[in-house]
Amino acid sequence: MNSTLFKLHRTLWWRTIKSNPTVLVAGGMILVYGLLSVLSMAFEVNSPEALHAPVAFGMAAMLILAMAMPANEQQITQEIFRTLPIDNLKPAMALSSLWTSRAMLTIFFTIIWAGFAFTQLPLVQGIMFIIGSVIAAATTIVYMDVIAKIGKSRKEVLGLIGGIGVIAVIFFAVNITNSAAMDLPLDEVGEIAAWTPFAAATGWATGSIVKLLIAVATLALGVWLWWRDIEEAPVRVKDHDKSDLTLPFVPHTPAGIEFARSLRYVFRDNRLLLSVLVLPIVVIVLMVQSTAQGIPEISYIAVVMSALLAGSIAVNDFGYDGPAMWVKMVAPVPTSRLLLARHWAHMCLSALVTVVFAIIILVIHGITSVTMMVCFVSIGVLMVSAALSLLLTAFNPYPVAPPGTSPWADKSGYSGAAFIAVFALMFLGWIPVAPGVVLFFLGYQVLGIAIALIIPAAIYGGVIALVTKNAASRMPKVYAKAGSWVN
Repeated sequence: MNSTLFKLHRTLWWRTIKSNPTVLVAGGMILVYGLLSVLSMAFEVNSPEALHAPVAFGMAAMLILAMAMPANEQQITQEIFRTLPIDNLKPAMALSSLWTSRAMLTIFFTIIWAGFAFTQLPLVQGIMFIIGSVIAAATTIVYMDVIAKIGKSRKEVLGLIGGIGVIAVIFFAVNITNSAAMDLPLDEVGEIAAWTPFAAATGWATGSIVKLLIAVATLALGVWLWWRDIEEAPVRVKDHDKSDLTLPFVPHTPAGIEFARSLRYVFRDNRLLLSVLVLPIVVIVLMVQSTAQGIPEISYIAVVMSALLAGSIAVNDFGYDGPAMWVKMVAPVPTSRLLLARHWAHMCLSALVTVVFAIIILVIHGITSVTMMVCFVSIGVLMVSAALSLLLTAFNPYPVAPPGTSPWADKSGYSGAAFIAVFALMFLGWIPVAPGVVLFFLGYQVLGIAIALIIPAAIYGGVIALVTKNAASRMPKVYAKAGSWVN
């Protein structure tokens, strides 16, 4: 029975891969950046303790990816098979956990680094390091599986943590070929990491049996969590949280409730949450590079890019409603009110990010005519981005994947409407502020800044008026286009 279930998992897994090549693309990116990391750090190893740092980095990176971007490749689960007369699924589930792209990559990198470490250590220590590497790989795979099986409410929290952790991974990947950035004290990092669950498995190879006990305890905890989750799965019921939809200082009106609900939902849906997290990731990476290299122009570009991308979360508000869109169609409230409330709820977080980073620009580079121009231009670009997103929501809707879909399995971004939305933001968002920037550099600084704000404000107001006038009449067409999920 176990072999049959394992064959079933492999068959279904391969069908998933063939129907969704993005899984292979994602795996290829992890492979490339992982190999770059391994090669770069291999040249930095100058002591046995330094060998533990890459082990810790690798485990942390894989767990962060599991939290922020789950692969959802597991085909054998207790919940799916609970209605069938199968007594014990655990062996088949354990085997199928190894037959996933990230588990294979974990094993692959483990073999490479364990082989390299074996050549750098005495024979006995090399064998101990290989044993520890096996424990570390098993720990990583087990915890990735645990993360994939956790409940919805906890997964939302882990998704946020993982999204923030992606920032650190991107920092590392961006600077992986920068020799100055890679002058990390790997021996010191490894010495500390060897006392943590991330590298204790290999840390015992260079001293202290306590590290091995830490590693074994970490693995045992993971196995217990994995086992407990399987035991609870058949009797677990879906609980629907009846949380308060109101927010402080938000009016208790239909539009206010829609605003509060939409704002709360951003943190519950990884599709929306990742759209918000892209902004600080991009800006932080560019600002750090700007400060490190002493080139303030990079920071200026970062803030403008933040404003330009701010509307990306709100380009398809109706699409995220999916089949539930009919509720707004029949509600005894003007459709335009609900649409604008949803739009502003999605835009407020991105706008806040842009404003915060504009203030940081003033703090880092001082209050000068150029920094003030950059800040005001960013506000103008933000208004244009909001106007474009609202216009696209009303006149360019497209269906999206259902809630809970893994980012790796989401095919909605391949539609023509989705490409139109992206290109509209990237290539049209800066045009209305261009005349103001030109006037500023021609010497008309106050006039230039005023034009960079007035034109976007006029465009945003015009779009709001247009959408308000046509929202109700366009709802049947919008529902026909975006009223179903993309499978």
